[in-house]
Order: sequence, then C-alpha cells, then structure tokens
Amino acid sequence: MDTSKYRDLFVSETREHLANLNRSLLALEKSPGDTALVNEIFRSVHTVKGMAASIGQDMIAEVSHRAEDLLDRVRKRQAPAGPDQLEAVFAFVDFLEGAVSLVALGKAPEAELADVSRALLARFEGLAAAAAAQSASAEPAPAAGAEYDFSRIIPLRQPDSVVFKIRILLEKDIPLKSARAFLMMRSLETAGKIAYTVPERFDIEAERFDRGFTIIFVTGLRDEKAIVDLVACSEVEDVEIREIADEDRDQSLESKTIGAFVQIAQERPKDVKVSLSRLDRLMNMVGELVVWKERLRQLSAGSGNPMLADGVDEVARIVGELQHEVLASRLVAMAEVFDRFPRVVRDAAKALGKQIGFEVRGRELEMDRSILQQLAEPLVHLLRNAVDHGIETPDEREAAGKPRAGAIVVTAAKLKEQALVTVADDGRGMDVAAIRAKAVEKGLMTAEQAAALGDGQAIELTTRPGFSTAARVTEVSGRGVGMDVVKSKIAALGGQLAIDSAAGRGCTVTLTIPLSLSIIHTLLVSADQMTYAMPLTQVKETINVQPGAVRTLQGAPVLLYRDRAIPLFHLARVLGRGGGEGELAGPAVVVESQGAELALVIDRMLGQQEIVVKPMTAMVKQSKLFSGVTISREGKPMLILDVNNLAA
Repeated sequence: MDTSKYRDLFVSETREHLANLNRSLLALEKSPGDTALVNEIFRSVHTVKGMAASIGQDMIAEVSHRAEDLLDRVRKRQAPAGPDQLEAVFAFVDFLEGAVSLVALGKAPEAELADVSRALLARFEGLAAAAAAQSASAEPAPAAGAEYDFSRIIPLRQPDSVVFKIRILLEKDIPLKSARAFLMMRSLETAGKIAYTVPERFDIEAERFDRGFTIIFVTGLRDEKAIVDLVACSEVEDVEIREIADEDRDQSLESKTIGAFVQIAQERPKDVKVSLSRLDRLMNMVGELVVWKERLRQLSAGSGNPMLADGVDEVARIVGELQHEVLASRLVAMAEVFDRFPRVVRDAAKALGKQIGFEVRGRELEMDRSILQQLAEPLVHLLRNAVDHGIETPDEREAAGKPRAGAIVVTAAKLKEQALVTVADDGRGMDVAAIRAKAVEKGLMTAEQAAALGDGQAIELTTRPGFSTAARVTEVSGRGVGMDVVKSKIAALGGQLAIDSAAGRGCTVTLTIPLSLSIIHTLLVSADQMTYAMPLTQVKETINVQPGAVRTLQGAPVLLYRDRAIPLFHLARVLGRGGGEGELAGPAVVVESQGAELALVIDRMLGQQEIVVKPMTAMVKQSKLFSGVTISREGKPMLILDVNNLAA
C-alpha cells in the first residue's frame, strides 16, 4: 500500500493529538488520580502509534508503543502517575513533536532522532523495571476484547482477506534466532502483510525475545497448511495458527475512530484540509478581482449607462461575497497557538523553581492563519520574560505578602478589525531604576538624561535591540533577545506594542494586531501630487488645522487637539518630497502611532478604498515609511504608509 499520500493527514492528525496530549498532561500533573485523564492520554498515544505504523513510521510507532505500555500500567494502577512517569511522557511528547516536524518536511526521523529515541526507550524500560521490582504480583491478563490491536490490522485488510494469529516456537539454543525469525517474516510477506508482531519487530530483530513470538498476518490465503509451510523449517519446534474473528462492537468503534487512515478520511466529508499555499493563491486571485471591481465601478460611473452600472454592482456584490468566504477560510481560532502556551509556562516555571497559575482567555477568537503563525514567537518571548523577570520565587512572593503562586493571564479580544492580545502578570513589575542605570551603562544616554526620563519612556528602552537588565543568562531568558524581537515582529505585522508596569504589582504588555493582512480598508490621501493609502484602523479623525491652533514646543510644532498638544507634521516633508513648504494648516489626519497620537497635514483627502496589499520591491523595502504597495482604481501603483514609522 502506498502510504506517502497519507503523510500530510498523519502530520495534521498527530498535531491535533499533540495539542490534546499537552493539555491533558498538564491537567493530570495537577490531578494525578484522575483516571479519565489517563485514559484520554492513553487513547491519544494509542492513536498515534496506530497511525505511525499504518504509514511505515516504525521508529515513531515503537517509541509510542513504549509510552503506551507505561500509560497502560498507570491506568491499571501497576505504576503511579508520579513525577518520573509524567516527565517521561512529556519527553515523549517533545520527541513526537520533533519527529512529526521532520515527517512534514519529508525527512526520516530515524536520521536525526535516533539518539533521542534510544534514550527514551531506555527511560521507559527503566520505569518498567522499577514498577516490576515494586510489585511481586504478575501482570493481569488483557481485558476481554483487548487481545488484538485492530488499529494496525484494519488498514491492511482487503475485502477477500483473512487475519491469522501465527504462534512460532523456535528450537532451543539455535544460533542467529533473529535472522531465522526475519527470514520467516520475509517468507510470509510474499503472501500477505504483517500487521504487527509480539514482541514488536524491533525487539525480534534485536533478539530481545526467548524462543517464541507471535505474528498477526493479513493474507488472501485461506489454506492454513500453506501458511504453515511458509514458516516451517528444521529450527522450528512448533507452529500454531488460528484465524482471528472480526472485532467486536467496542473494538470496531475504536478502529473506526483511531485506527485506519482511510476510514478517518472517509468519515469527515464535511471537513477538507487545504494547504496554505493554495489558499494564498486563491487570495491573490480574489485580490485582483477586488482591484478590477473598483476599476469597473469607476468606468461604469462615467459611462452614463444604467444597465452597465447595474451589472457592475451585481459583479461587485458577488466579488464581495467571494472575498468574505475566502477570508473566512483562512481564519483559524487562536487556540491553535494559545494551546501551546500552558506547556511553555509550565516548563519555564519548573526550570526556575517557580509556582505559576496560568490562564488563557479568548481562545475562540479567529485570526488569519499567516498572522497567527507569526504571532507565536513574540508571545513565547513575552511569556518567558514574565516567568523569568516578572514572577518572583515563592519565598519572595510570600515575603512581599503575595500568594506563593504567581499568575499569568493571556487574553485575546477583538476591536473593530484588530485583535488586542495582552500578557499580564502579577509579579514584581519592571525596575525603572535598573532600566535607567542599564541605559547609562550601555552608553545610550548620560545619567542626567536618564534621570529626566519618565517611567513610560524608561520602560520603552527595553524594546531596544540587546537591552536586558538580567543579571545572568538563564535557559529561559536574559540573553538580550526578547522585547526588541517582539516589537519588530509586531511592527512588521502592522501592529503596535504598549507596556504598562507598576512596581510590585506586575506588568501588562498589549499587542494590537490586524486580523488580516491581505485586504484592508484605507483612507486615500494626496501629498505633493502623489496618492498614498493609510490603514483606516490607525486613523482616529480627519480635521482641518487652523493656523491659530498651531504652537511650538521645544522647537517642534504641535497642534492643540481636544485639550492636549500632539505632534504636527506635513506628510510631504516627512516623506522627503519637495512640497509642503507653506504653513502647517489645512486638511489633516490624526493617526495613532505606537500608542501616541500625531497629526499629518495633507493636500487633500480622496476618500476610502478597499485595497489588496502587495509585497514591496527590494528598493522600496529600504524605506521604513511604507508597509506595502497596492493598485489604485485607475490601475496605477500606490504606496501604503507605515504610520508607526512616519514620526520615528
């Protein structure tokens, strides 16, 4: 059977199980006696084992089988769900994540994870030996109906095939018994498929068995004598063979839900997995339709033909609906990324000896998949910083009158066409004095300049590249890489970062990110006879600046706007063009940039337009004043302003 076509399905299904494993293991760590959680984890591992075996990923199947054995002992109360057992399963989950990533890239995990696999197998064997030493009682017989692993049998069955259990007993003291067993299996494979062996094939090839072993064999042959003849030889003392009946109702249900890739695919007719590259191409084509929709509207408006105008309006409606559906198909729940964070916080807290309660809110909020993937790394940086720099040790918290366990909360909420993601902790907060001292130490400013900084300005320094107040490097953070990475990645997404910290009470980092980058609503403005697009999400208001409202503060013009002074610029001058030499007056746009407001004087406003963001050329990328390009209604290129960098 060609299993390569099932690779993507295996990767997708296994990653879903990985999320479930991490979630269930974290819950089991808090409630070791919860048998429902143990059974849930066991089922996920059992599923992964069956799927891996079905597509020939033998190493993954073998390690999964050993993890399954450990979990089986836990659920049968032959071993505790203690720290050693849980750490071993956590290590297995980490191995599985790495192996699946390699499979997704078309690589063989055996080439890169052989040492990890051997170490895990040794770890599982050690735990099994320890459990056996602690219990003198024999392992109970398998429960009724659990004798055969139909999740590995079902994928190999054909309409006319039968399944045999072949028990082989070799003679005593024969040399190279693993080679003899290998030849027998090769002989059987000329007439059918081996679903699995007991012990596993790996153990047989490594001679980790006594004299007897069992083969579960799927074949079209129905003559038992002919099958026995395939394995009979002088070194075989005895061969027993019997046909395995169809699985009972419970086993059938299990095999349908966890065993066979074909059945998994067939039982999901309402869900189709589509590659992101295909969605990207579809999005580009829809983008072209949106551009031509606007162009056709402009042409029909000037034609004076009402029938043409009606036809264009109908096309525009259909294109709008198509655009909405394509955008919706790219949206995924933020849980896809957020569900990884409990494990990140747990591992970081354990490494630092801290107690932390972690909570996620807003998992159901949907966001464009490409943005969500780029958001994962900045959020991991923020969480690690919160665990390392923010939350105190249990003793420090107790001395400060706080609960011994700290709290970190990640929240996602929607605001118009943007997502607000906050990472808040109740730790020590940022040490503003230490930040000022570090700025002086690094030569960024003099002591007098540092002292003159407000707390908010001092905190902003932490987003500079390489800036860290950590006294030592840890495996969690403190390498001078963190907040600057967060700021640069969020800015690249067209978003903003804001930090609010209170000494002794904690810190809150707020990220404002667009929900989609492909098609955005913009305000078109003109400056020095050039047209530019400005994202509407960052436009607060359009106003008319009167000369009497302009003042000068520390040599720079400011605008008296709603009882406060905000910076005032002429857009043409900011862009380095020759216009805008007159006084700062006339039509203007008030925008929000990096959490602050500023006003931009323009020549005129040209209205709103829905645009498709196109990537910039290398030459345009050199300027940080633009975030992308688009096509105007007239079919001409038009630059999209990066409001966050206009006044930087």
